[in-house]
Amino acid sequence: KLETTARNVDDINNRIGIYEKQIADGDDTVEPRRHLGELYLRGERFEDAIATFEWIAERMGVLDPAIDHYIERANLGIMDREIEGLGGDDAQIQAIEEKKFAYRLERAEQRVASYPNDLQMRYELAMVLFEAGEFDKSLEQFQTAQRNPQRRLACMVAMGRCFHSKKQFDMAVEQYQKATDEMLVMDREKMDAMYYFGLLYEDMGNVEAALGCF
Repeated sequence: KLETTARNVDDINNRIGIYEKQIADGDDTVEPRRHLGELYLRGERFEDAIATFEWIAERMGVLDPAIDHYIERANLGIMDREIEGLGGDDAQIQAIEEKKFAYRLERAEQRVASYPNDLQMRYELAMVLFEAGEFDKSLEQFQTAQRNPQRRLACMVAMGRCFHSKKQFDMAVEQYQKATDEMLVMDREKMDAMYYFGLLYEDMGNVEAALGCF
């Protein structure tokens, strides 16, 4: 079984050739196409990646979340490529960025509609809603997503950011305090939380507490 880990462009292209030959020789299974689609993505062959993952979805009879994420990444890659080709045309760049965001939101909402009990999908939708400034809708999704033990602390910090953005400072303090109290190691996650906590205290006019966090 080949690995899809590749060190450089030549390695990616060599592995693509191997999987393409395997499929051309009659292998009609999903697995080599999944690896091929991943390699197409890494090689920025986005149209080929989309066609490959859509074949997989049709073969499986359902668009599972992992495949849907791959198709989303490929479509976003196409839009990024369009932006790169625009030079300094700010108006067109802005239009494509707005199109990208609308697409991300649409896909996140569709995944939650298709998999309402998947808490990871809820978390991803909440993050996109937060970017959109839809803080009430974002909070609703984070409150549900925090039932996922792996996302619980991240959701608490994100809810703190929502409350901060809504200027509900006391509720933001409560979320940050609970989250940081449970973070026993000063890793990147806790450093980010403390940074947001510091920004909150700064906006509250509590310079001493802000400095303590920073």
